[in-house]
Amino acid sequence: LEILRKDEHNPNTLANLAAIQLEMGRLDEAEKNIKQALTTAPNDGYNLSILGYVKYRQGKYDDALAALSRAAKAIPQSAEIQNY
Repeated sequence: LEILRKDEHNPNTLANLAAIQLEMGRLDEAEKNIKQALTTAPNDGYNLSILGYVKYRQGKYDDALAALSRAAKAIPQSAEIQNY
């Protein structure tokens, strides 16, 4: 995680850090980092999908559906996003 923190303003780095934090169950940290990534890349499908996964794990299903719907529009060929 420390390696990723060195490039803390890069939206791809932040999204990957959030994905790792999501897997670790650190949902608040994951949400903070993915929201920061989305400030730079608000329509990035990968970033939106991570936000959707975070919101789903938090039990915020309407927010999860909104983020995942935007992600699905950005990356319509993604089976994983379509599955969620």
